[in-house]
Amino acid sequence: MSIRYFDENKQFILTTKETVYVFDVHHGRYLRHLYYGKKIEKSFDAKNYSWVLSPYRCDEYGKLSPQVMMHEYSFFGAGDFRPSALRICGKDGTGVTDFEYSSYRIFNGRRELDGLPATRADERTQTLEITMYDTVNDCRLLLYYTVFPDDNVISRYIALENNGAHRLKIEKCMSMTLDIDSADLDIVSLWGGGNNEMNYQRHSIYHGTQTFTSRFGTSSHRYNPFFALCSHDANEEKGDVYGFNFVYSGSFLNEIEYDDQKRARVTVGLGNENFSYVLDAGECFVSPEAVMTYSSEGIGKMTRNMHSFIRGHILPEASVNRPHPVVLNTWEACYFNIDEEKLFNFAEEAKKTGIDMLVVDDGWFGARNNDSAGLGDWSENKEKFPNGLKSFVDRIKSTGLKFGIWVEPEMVNPDSDLYRAHPDWCL
Repeated sequence: MSIRYFDENKQFILTTKETVYVFDVHHGRYLRHLYYGKKIEKSFDAKNYSWVLSPYRCDEYGKLSPQVMMHEYSFFGAGDFRPSALRICGKDGTGVTDFEYSSYRIFNGRRELDGLPATRADERTQTLEITMYDTVNDCRLLLYYTVFPDDNVISRYIALENNGAHRLKIEKCMSMTLDIDSADLDIVSLWGGGNNEMNYQRHSIYHGTQTFTSRFGTSSHRYNPFFALCSHDANEEKGDVYGFNFVYSGSFLNEIEYDDQKRARVTVGLGNENFSYVLDAGECFVSPEAVMTYSSEGIGKMTRNMHSFIRGHILPEASVNRPHPVVLNTWEACYFNIDEEKLFNFAEEAKKTGIDMLVVDDGWFGARNNDSAGLGDWSENKEKFPNGLKSFVDRIKSTGLKFGIWVEPEMVNPDSDLYRAHPDWCL
């Protein structure tokens, strides 16, 4: 069992092959984070933190404010002024929420995320479902922890159900919160630009909030959704490393705040700039999935955890252990100047050299002879392919090659039949 609950101290303990993740139910109402790191045999207790001038409930917290408590999931309007994972605008127009722990469920496998990319469960995968309820807005919050023990990975995602009679507006949605007890750490992230992707940067975490985000509608080449937090001495072979990623290809936000208690709060999710969702009465919103891993053996071990996880639970099973095809792409050789006979000759020569696949790039569709026209008209150019694409593809396959084709369906040129017919489709 990779997920256990101990009623005597109200603790949930999630274990993988080499890591352990622990939180409890504090005062019967609040989810309090206790530990995430190397698998060890010990009791997990909450530390005492400095009192701060911030709202607190005397009967439950004593001198302990929500502002200094280690939380499992952070929401707006209940006395915690660090970055929120969830903000809801209710019927009164405010963002006040007060989610309380309600119940839990442990089950094999995982919740399916309809319409979203998601990781695959296997026979060892288990999921913890935590139910919280907000009486202010009459909504139910489900927190999911899916444990992949062999890969030392835990995935996190949420579902929010509107059980009231009034619509709600989700103004910020993050898939996970992780409060790390010590923030004497470095941040590793990847930045870039067009033809300059995946540049490595590393610096010490500083007081305040640091973010990596994309507002492009894609995860983009500017900031990769992956990042890591690691001890200052961490290298490929040694040191503590926390790795994070987001199983989503759209806009995202990664937030890391170093607070006055010298701890780090991490949130990963959709953010609030390119995200806003109206949740009608009776509706449910499910977030994309964030994944996290921990290594006590440096950056290399964290990387191997992620790679093993991606091979086993994200990549199509049929392609994982199969050699990837060697591809000949027509773009650099021909640009837009293509036709059926030229590309058939390409295929015959490619087969002789051991190439596995011919990919036809730009220029096969519409009036596409340069980059200022034709995008959006996704049908074959009859002058270049007079017998149609199917006949052409069959000819290519007759050589023994596989066939691929380039398409960019999100793009359009004003000089296209599609734009002339539907300018209202453009953003």
